[in-house]
Amino acid sequence: MFKLSAKVAIVLVCVFVAFPGAASADETAKATSYLKLTPGKSGQPARLETAVVRFQSIADPSLVVDLVGVIHVGDKAYYERLNEHMKQYEIVLYEWVGPKGERPKGKGGYSALAKAMKLVDQGEVIDYQRGNFVHADMSGEQFQEAFKKRGLKQPRLGLQVLFGTFLFNFMGPDQARAAMASGLSREPKISGDPVIIGDRNEVVMEVLAEQLQLGRTNVAIFYGALHMRDFEQRLFESYGLIPLETQWFTVFEVAATK
Repeated sequence: MFKLSAKVAIVLVCVFVAFPGAASADETAKATSYLKLTPGKSGQPARLETAVVRFQSIADPSLVVDLVGVIHVGDKAYYERLNEHMKQYEIVLYEWVGPKGERPKGKGGYSALAKAMKLVDQGEVIDYQRGNFVHADMSGEQFQEAFKKRGLKQPRLGLQVLFGTFLFNFMGPDQARAAMASGLSREPKISGDPVIIGDRNEVVMEVLAEQLQLGRTNVAIFYGALHMRDFEQRLFESYGLIPLETQWFTVFEVAATK
């Protein structure tokens, strides 16, 4: 196996899940897993999987909020399955750093990188135009300002994507997938968490509160999988929501490497 794969995977996690989607592995959060690498049996490939975890109110069982974790590159079938799954919700709160109320259209920023892994960019398949989707994120200006207020340096996503594309083309799709799956399955802590996780997740909770005031009781939060442990803690502290069940979705398969 490519010797640097594990280290490189951790460095590049922010490209796939942490931006725009990362997570703090806060030790006070409940240890629910939202990413896992499932070994294959009898020579079958392993699978990188993300979780959809259902949360229900202790005081009001009619209130349900599902955390729908996602990775920003994957198999086309992965996103098609998520599209179908999200039809069931009254409201889906989605992430996208952009003007308030606007929706992503077409390819995102990961198409070349995804191609190097023989995968697709999330934006190519996820249907953001459906009526139950509600924007729950910062604008670009708010995002930049949040870093300035905290005195933090904003991640240079373009350079990360360029580097990742070059590296993954060099590694080849099988080893690139193995490296990324290994790094993501550890759910590492990413630099920039106070903004990428804390401040952006706070925006989501504000939008969630607005939707609950409108009487919504069946809501999904559709965000990068590494955001989810922070959301889980917030849902419990704010609404007394506890996890009930978990459903797993295969992001992509990982062939055995020598």
